[in-house]
Amino acid sequence: MASIAANDKGQLGVVYNQVDLTHVDCARDLIPARTVFAVSSDRGRSWTSTLVGPAWWNFGSAGLNPIYGWWLGEFQSLTGTPNGFTTITPQGRALTPRPHPPIVGETGIVVADIHTVQGRP
Repeated sequence: MASIAANDKGQLGVVYNQVDLTHVDCARDLIPARTVFAVSSDRGRSWTSTLVGPAWWNFGSAGLNPIYGWWLGEFQSLTGTPNGFTTITPQGRALTPRPHPPIVGETGIVVADIHTVQGRP
């Protein structure tokens, strides 16, 4: 599920998850995913994107929810701010760490304040 928001700069932002279907291993609860933030300043004609959190994280690390099935990553939020956007997104254990604090448990909440300059995050 993508989250969409606009800000006072006339920018449109979207945050969503991509799943790498070529490396899914359901026997090991391994579902590689990454969270992407994209922004447009020209009414959606062109987009610039960046990753939020680890380059790849494990969508399957939280296990199955009895009501929704795989639920991790489905509940995220995006809001416009004076400097760009802020997103809150649940993510699983990092599969490829980046130079910021990794998620060390099975799941965690990533809060990102994304400043946009000239339509770029």
